[in-house]
Amino acid sequence: MTATTIVAAEPEQGPARIRSVNRRILLGAWRMPSFRVGFIILVALLLASAIYPELSSVSATKMIVKDKFLPPLYLGDKWAWEHPLGTDQLGRDMLMRSLIGLRYSLLVGIITVVLIFIIGCGLGLFAGFKGKWWDTVIMRITDAQLSIPMIILAITILGVSRPTVATIIIVLALSGWPLYARVARSAAVAERGKEYVRGLRVLGAGDWRILLLFAAPNILPPIAFVAVLDVARMMIFEAILGFLGLGIQPPTAELWQHHRRFPQISAQRVVDRYHTRHISRRRADVDQSDGIGARESPQPDLRGSLTWISRSFSKSAISLWAR
Repeated sequence: MTATTIVAAEPEQGPARIRSVNRRILLGAWRMPSFRVGFIILVALLLASAIYPELSSVSATKMIVKDKFLPPLYLGDKWAWEHPLGTDQLGRDMLMRSLIGLRYSLLVGIITVVLIFIIGCGLGLFAGFKGKWWDTVIMRITDAQLSIPMIILAITILGVSRPTVATIIIVLALSGWPLYARVARSAAVAERGKEYVRGLRVLGAGDWRILLLFAAPNILPPIAFVAVLDVARMMIFEAILGFLGLGIQPPTAELWQHHRRFPQISAQRVVDRYHTRHISRRRADVDQSDGIGARESPQPDLRGSLTWISRSFSKSAISLWAR
């Protein structure tokens, strides 16, 4: 008697699904818990900055001096539900001003990066693909622009006209496009000598058709990933301009305005405390004198004074930051 072996038929597997490089990168990033947490926080901040100022009745510019320096929720005695993050030195709501400032910072960062990407990559691709004197002229303009520091350019332009959102975007775009032009130009030069470009030219395709339909899709995606990271860099540059007084002007809320006076206030508190301590010591010397006259006060120890000033500055800075 022969045993019969029954083999289950394996299900037919369909054709493997081909995923693009960009899709594989996004799926790999989504599998990381840190990426998901950061993405959720980013979306929450974007939604809060877009929705909360429109629904809330609290004004970002209304000054109520009697409510100044209110602490955040559950961090003091005089906190209020109307001001979850407290108020500033003029009684303005910190949460509302922070969200509106975040809205302006994101606006500046995103629009600036889009302009930089379009202008820089467009000129770079054109110069690298056309070559000849086009390449020479565009690259020399790029070198001239790279030689001008961003801060000098910002002071020159924003010092003449009133700083607005449009002028800040123009300054940041003028200072950032040469880097993208350089990278796009080198990639276009490398792409120009490949076999598929020669084949397309043999078939009669023009330079613009090859550049826009075939070369650009191969060159621009990696540069676009870098451009996404540049949004944060442009927001930092906007904060630097705001710290120098060349950012968005009051009473418009800005994300970085509340920290501009921080070093000045801390230094002034340290100097005042040092003067008070020095006067108290001199009075004590006079009180301890024998009545003939105030004895001469000894020379202060410079090293000890500097140490005391540095410690006082640190304590004052920490207390002001916590406040």
